[in-house]
Amino acid sequence: MKNKIIPIIFALVIVIGIVIAFVFGFNLGADNKGSKRLFIQFEESFELADVEQLAKEVFGDELLKVDYADEFKAGVQINVKDASDEQIKALEDKLKEKYEKLGHSHQDEEDTENTEENTENDTNAENTENTETEGIIAVIDVPEAQVLDLVKVYIYPVIITTAIFIIAMLIVYRKRGFIYALILPLISIIGINALYASILLILRIAINEYTIAIGVFVYAMSLIGVVKYLQLKSDK
Repeated sequence: MKNKIIPIIFALVIVIGIVIAFVFGFNLGADNKGSKRLFIQFEESFELADVEQLAKEVFGDELLKVDYADEFKAGVQINVKDASDEQIKALEDKLKEKYEKLGHSHQDEEDTENTEENTENDTNAENTENTETEGIIAVIDVPEAQVLDLVKVYIYPVIITTAIFIIAMLIVYRKRGFIYALILPLISIIGINALYASILLILRIAINEYTIAIGVFVYAMSLIGVVKYLQLKSDK
């Protein structure tokens, strides 16, 4: 009975994760949600915390993230759920009160290309063409990314790796039968990775480059774990 408790718990976690996926979907995180991205260029020294405080005063709960716009830390990128013209104007006024030297609101091609790469969305190029250029703040509409957009770069490598792995299992364990060589490894690989995805869903952990990297690691470990398990089983 004890040996069955853990698989039952894992199965329940996966079922709960599937339900949450259909009802709420994955938590895509602040960087991947549909939002407006505001760019501000400074021509004098500034503190990021000060700009963040001004943004909080204007946008409140609509504020998602404030960070440097580039590696030179000469500008700021502000992500908000939505921003009205009045809010943008209010932020401009606050910035002008605090800083004397602010750059123009144009967003250069390099920054626009970086925005497109970060969102990983095919429609992003069309949206970035509508960048507002009045005042000192450049505004870009960022469409909401889909989970497939975030992981698509890994899909083909995972499919190819899994196919090679399964072929190897069929060759090595062909004498043990079809279920042992194919069905058992597939169920194990899918189950382990489904468990990881379910944990992300249940705990509402954001999908980003870190959780995706961990997911790839979990996938690799699942392959190794299946090999070790089959080796132990075949030795008995």
